[in-house]
Amino acid sequence: MEKLLLLLPDRPQPVLVRYGVTTFIICIFFGIQIGISTYSGFSGLFLLLPAIFLSGILFDRGSAFYGTLLATVMAGLFFFPHATFPHEAAIPLMLFLVTGLGVASVAEGLRKALERVVRAERAKDLLLREVMHRTKNNLTTIIALLRLQSRSADGSTLSEALDTAAGRVQVMADVHDFLTNATPGQSIDMNRYLDELGHKIGASLRGIRPVALQVTAGSVELPAEKAIPVGIIVNELVTNSFKYAFPHRRPH
Repeated sequence: MEKLLLLLPDRPQPVLVRYGVTTFIICIFFGIQIGISTYSGFSGLFLLLPAIFLSGILFDRGSAFYGTLLATVMAGLFFFPHATFPHEAAIPLMLFLVTGLGVASVAEGLRKALERVVRAERAKDLLLREVMHRTKNNLTTIIALLRLQSRSADGSTLSEALDTAAGRVQVMADVHDFLTNATPGQSIDMNRYLDELGHKIGASLRGIRPVALQVTAGSVELPAEKAIPVGIIVNELVTNSFKYAFPHRRPH
């Protein structure tokens, strides 16, 4: 589909180019129509309709309308030179004119449909590449977090180490929850994100220390690749504060 659209000229083209090429196309097809009528005796204007369609899909509806009018005038002058107008020529020429205008509108609609399909395909490919890129980055981050945990887990039990690593990965998942509800290309509202993150951490760790948690953050927006490290740092600080900042299990 995209290869087909690449064969068509970009729009809009200059007026002289559009109307000049349309005139050339109509003249070529009109000459072929005359040749067929001369050698076969079969009269008609059927071969001019593809010329109108080609003009419409190459350029726009205006060019196709112009081609329709030009073809109608040329057909009237050549095929009905001695007709008693409008009795003999009016009906076939009017039918051709109406048909040509319809073909012009169809050609314009087809061109727009092709452009929409190609734009959708390009957007889909771009989105797929973005998803693959983010997935690769997320896997790299998870690997780094697990290696960090393995180096710092000398005095920890396996369960504690896994819980800590899971909490860091959960931070990434929370960021992507925000991205899911956002429009493409939108950044993360760190005020809302950190407030929700803080309350999630507090809900999971409040059994360790009965500490009240209040989040105050500025209204700052960051892209996902920057929001994830900030979230991981906040996760570490809040988690360590719950575990170690309040001795003797005093409520605060």
